[in-house]
Amino acid sequence: MAGCAGSHVRSSSRTALAGSSGAFKPAAHTEARQLLSQVVFPPGAQRLPVPPRGDGGLLRQAQSVPGASKLVDLGGTWRIHREYSSTISFVEVHHPPGAHVLGLGGAMGGPGIPRLNREDSYTMPLREGMADIWLEFTFVSLPHGWTGIRADAVVARCPCTHH
Repeated sequence: MAGCAGSHVRSSSRTALAGSSGAFKPAAHTEARQLLSQVVFPPGAQRLPVPPRGDGGLLRQAQSVPGASKLVDLGGTWRIHREYSSTISFVEVHHPPGAHVLGLGGAMGGPGIPRLNREDSYTMPLREGMADIWLEFTFVSLPHGWTGIRADAVVARCPCTHH
């Protein structure tokens, strides 16, 4: 988890956003769009209009963040015909400049959930302002040698004191 997730937080990011939540939205949207455009996927990754079959629902939406009031969550889903762990390694090595690991977490699946799945979160550099910025990835091992990826750039107002 990212942002205001309490015990998982190592650092926080802020962007210059002022005013009411409505006034934050255009700047937050620009910030999230710029962050998502910096994500580098392995060669051959295909952006999908909807999550792929076999993801157990894990690629349908971003992780929830307790205590965070999301202003913007821009995301998308990709798949690549590449081994699961090498896909994760590639994305880890190519994360956007200034990103710091917030949390890396693997999980075992269960009924209807792929056996291999993982959620990674990165905070972005501190900036003057009032909103947390982070990048979330969900990786899922799909059938027939495919890996699914969900990436979300999130800008949120947090009532946290960990800044």
